[in-house]
Amino acid sequence: MSLIFSKPGRALGKETSINLMHNAWEQMHRYILFNCTEVAPFVEEHRKKIYTNNRHKRQIDRERMHNDQFPKWFESHVDCLRLEGDKRVTTDLRLLARGPSKVASSFSKFVINGFRFRTKDLDKKSKTQNSGVVVTAKTSSFASTKDMNPVIGDITYYGVLTDIIQLDYYEERKVVLFKCDWVDVTSQGRGVKLDGLGFTLVNLKRLLSTNEPFVLASQALQVFYVQEPVETDWHVAIMTKPRDFFDMHGDSFNANEEETYLESQPYDAQRLKDICIDADNISEVRVDVPGTTIDTPLVTQVTIEDEGDDSEFDDNEFVDSDTILDF
Repeated sequence: MSLIFSKPGRALGKETSINLMHNAWEQMHRYILFNCTEVAPFVEEHRKKIYTNNRHKRQIDRERMHNDQFPKWFESHVDCLRLEGDKRVTTDLRLLARGPSKVASSFSKFVINGFRFRTKDLDKKSKTQNSGVVVTAKTSSFASTKDMNPVIGDITYYGVLTDIIQLDYYEERKVVLFKCDWVDVTSQGRGVKLDGLGFTLVNLKRLLSTNEPFVLASQALQVFYVQEPVETDWHVAIMTKPRDFFDMHGDSFNANEEETYLESQPYDAQRLKDICIDADNISEVRVDVPGTTIDTPLVTQVTIEDEGDDSEFDDNEFVDSDTILDF
């Protein structure tokens, strides 16, 4: 099975059936095609055709033509290859070319990559924050419409999750996409900036105007935003680190459960690599004074307040007491 159909992940809570508007359907289908390994050779084939047949046009216009026309060209091209008996046309490729059903499923929570994501609307009802999304994508960008030399590079996008949509490509092939409000990263200092200490700050009121609000759920990492006390429109973006879930109380442990244990880490934490400290060999016990043994429980019983539609968790659950973040 194609990798695009075999990504791990699991929806939580209630499933809602939705009818997709044609424009949204096109946006999601196009994004999936351009991010599928099996389709990549056909993407390049179509791009070369567009560039060859439109030499008189500006490069930015040829790119737009390529993006707009590829899905329909790909569908007809795969159909022709299938009739010719081309062995490249697998079941997955045929279904990808055909496109998904316009009846999709919507969820408010999703577990993937070791993170538990939750939509913005659901976050408002909780004390914890799970709607922050960060994605790093290789993007071809033009400085202006007159620019003839696009710059290709990795761009980090910060956003807030607004919807979780599962597309049905038939024959048990499904793809989950996250729809997000993305912060404007097109101009330095408008939506994203660095403070004097090197921390990344984002302005959640400065949103990017885009017709591509979707990303694959498998591409998403989690971030939470801490409001600046002085510049209240700005938030410090702190990456959350997925950690294994260790259940201390018996048979309710689910080996397939992926939980998020938030560990504050600045996005530019890679600077710590330059510090020559072996964290694994640091002793936390003093050896120069007599020791004193104190009995203390390993876990603390706390009450988790959630929205009530999550059957996977009890109202009272033993968890690491450091995992609850109150804002």
